[in-house]
Amino acid sequence: MRVADRRKHIGYLLREALKSDPLTPIFHMGMYRYSEFSKKLNDYTGEAYVIRFSADSFHQGMQHRLKALFQHVDLCIAEYGEEKVLRDY
Repeated sequence: MRVADRRKHIGYLLREALKSDPLTPIFHMGMYRYSEFSKKLNDYTGEAYVIRFSADSFHQGMQHRLKALFQHVDLCIAEYGEEKVLRDY
């Protein structure tokens, strides 16, 4: 993918916007706690693990989720019309 193409992606735009945010260092820590959930017991069981994700993983995940959201909005607009789906605030 060319650099010019990447700059059009929402993940890239989010990364750039967050550079000036005072909370940006939090994304570089990227530590999360993970443990198995038992539906039978309706509770978390077993050992908890600490896992790490890079800041790039966060941006790629946001890219994926926002793309899915925008596709859904487009489908709703096609079915119900722009005036019923989009609102000005």
